[in-house]
Amino acid sequence: MPNLLQVKHLIDARFQQQTPDPSSLVKDLLYDGVRFSVRFLDSVREGAYHIYSTGLPFSPSCALRDQYGHEGDLSFVIQSPSTWDPCMCVIDPGNLEIGPIAFSPDGHFLVSGSRNGVVNIWNATSGGELRAIETDHGNVTTVAVAPDGDRLCSGSSDGAICIWDTSTGVLLQDFTHSNAIISALFSDDVHLIAGDYFGACCIWDTISGELKSTYTADAGDRLYEMLIALSSDGSVVALNASKNDIHLWEWKSGRLNGILVGHTDTVIGLAFLSVNQQLLSGSLDGKIILWDIAAQSMLKTVDLEHLTLVKTLVVSANCLSMAWATQSTIVIQDIRDFHRTHFLTGHNLEVRSLAFSPDNATLVSTSNDRTLRLWDLMVSTTQHEQSMDMAEGWVNGGEFGWQLLMARSGYRIVQTYQGSTQISIRDLDNTSPVRIQECYPIAGLAVSSDGNIIVTAVTEGWTPDCKTKKIHMWDAVHFQLLFEETTMTGGPEGGCEFNGSVALSADGSFIASDHVPGNLELWVWKTGDMSMKRIFQFPGQVFSFAFSNNATKLISFNFEMGLCVWDLCNGSMIISARPQELDQPRLIFSPEDHLIFCIEDRSCLILDATKLELIDELDIGPTIGCGQSEDGTALRLLQIRDEWLWEIDCAWERRLCWLPPECRLPDLYPQMAWQGSHFALTIANGDVVILNIDQLRKTTPTPMVSCIMM
Repeated sequence: MPNLLQVKHLIDARFQQQTPDPSSLVKDLLYDGVRFSVRFLDSVREGAYHIYSTGLPFSPSCALRDQYGHEGDLSFVIQSPSTWDPCMCVIDPGNLEIGPIAFSPDGHFLVSGSRNGVVNIWNATSGGELRAIETDHGNVTTVAVAPDGDRLCSGSSDGAICIWDTSTGVLLQDFTHSNAIISALFSDDVHLIAGDYFGACCIWDTISGELKSTYTADAGDRLYEMLIALSSDGSVVALNASKNDIHLWEWKSGRLNGILVGHTDTVIGLAFLSVNQQLLSGSLDGKIILWDIAAQSMLKTVDLEHLTLVKTLVVSANCLSMAWATQSTIVIQDIRDFHRTHFLTGHNLEVRSLAFSPDNATLVSTSNDRTLRLWDLMVSTTQHEQSMDMAEGWVNGGEFGWQLLMARSGYRIVQTYQGSTQISIRDLDNTSPVRIQECYPIAGLAVSSDGNIIVTAVTEGWTPDCKTKKIHMWDAVHFQLLFEETTMTGGPEGGCEFNGSVALSADGSFIASDHVPGNLELWVWKTGDMSMKRIFQFPGQVFSFAFSNNATKLISFNFEMGLCVWDLCNGSMIISARPQELDQPRLIFSPEDHLIFCIEDRSCLILDATKLELIDELDIGPTIGCGQSEDGTALRLLQIRDEWLWEIDCAWERRLCWLPPECRLPDLYPQMAWQGSHFALTIANGDVVILNIDQLRKTTPTPMVSCIMM
């Protein structure tokens, strides 16, 4: 596939001086066409009808959808994404554990290395594999592409360094070092600079294989796992040669040009800026420092406090942006203003490597989740800017932790993510959300059946350093705070850990929340008179709880007592039982409250609500949603299997629609909501997609017999 993104950049450059721009529609259609073709390539390969049945419906509101949407049936999508997802492409390399990654100088292809000893070359636009090279040297720890793009280098944990022809995959040169190779880059078309595991930096002639020079710090200060960066003129190598400090080595003369002192912990990221001889460094001390190389002084510092950097720090070719990662989140910062920050999420596990494309438009990442992702920075830098004040809560919380709720009326959707101080509210007839501003980070969220009341559990600070937990009740129509109750005060000495869970009964008459310290109590308020509070005590932490539909009972689960059913009128326990070993189940009353469903992992226990006796155990697979049948008498489940959304009843199952990868997030249950005919789910960038289940039922085949029998 030709790199049409570059064509669009050329068109942008040609017409950017014209106002108004007569080619805006053409440019937008071209860009949308590139994103569409890459995004839905796999599904369209199954049949051209997917262009209209899956591609256009799941495309954002854009020029392409406006131009051609009438040719397909888009009625089952009530709300599509507001913009293209920053993730253009997810590359699944199979069983390969991809680590290091590098762009070619022209940006046309990518090179990656894996722990399986394989070097792969990928198309930088479509993500298609162009070539796979078996190195026979075990773990490939670093890769680099020569400035001419004709050769690439792979370094391995056994000390082998190999030079390969990029067009044929033929081995051109190999030489062996005494220690594992950690990092490598070409200084020019001939010389290769590599850092090893025991703190040495070596220069090789890639034509002859001759070792030209070596730099090693004093043994007392030496840092294992040598990282390197090369200045724009190729004369100076920056090394994390002595743990907290950075050595500047003129490799041609062999002279130490200086030592940069400023970090207080191990330096784990280095990157030169091509302008003004500046250097960026990241450290485990939580600081990123911009250095003036000539003066050997600090120009600017950003203090990330408790954030832990992964061993990657890269700078865009235009020196305007830097990217780094913490856990599974990628952070992009403006070098001119460190407080202008953007976040990219989608990886499930720790990010291992990052690289900017030469045209600054794309970022590639690899992760321990065994995927490569190509990110469109034209989208990410305009849609995902956040302040650094939010960064600590965002990335310390790991994944986004989105919570998405829908009122039983199916009309109002409420969304937040753990650690946010904002609640987003949107109605189906007005997709532009309005927001409620909380005073503290949100840990739990609940909404009334009509969507007019929202209840939050908020904390002052992050667990376990929280000092105060409060319950807030909001008027979601007039955005007014109706009630506040402090349920816990304390500090880290008290070990104030809690789930932050909160629940609201179907009729809005009761609120329940776990209480700390110790999580040994559930507090239940009657919303008409908040002074009427009942306290249910436990010998251990409460993990889950739910109201019955008629708001007369509460069911809870903790390890010590198992399942307990409580009478909300007098506060007494009706019955407790442990029908089977459970971890942290989702608890749901059947529509008529005579059954209780305990959903956990891939199984569902069906219990008699009166006796808590096990009636049946079902293998339900990866369930993401629970709803009711049209007559309200049966429970229905939603699953994602083989990239498709399935609806499952007691005796049948129906394949509803194909879902693009950004709609198939891990741990999807708290990130989706299903009421009546409306199904909403959070996609990778935090946007919301809303589907009309009734419309999907009309366009899907006759239901098949299910293996699930209730």
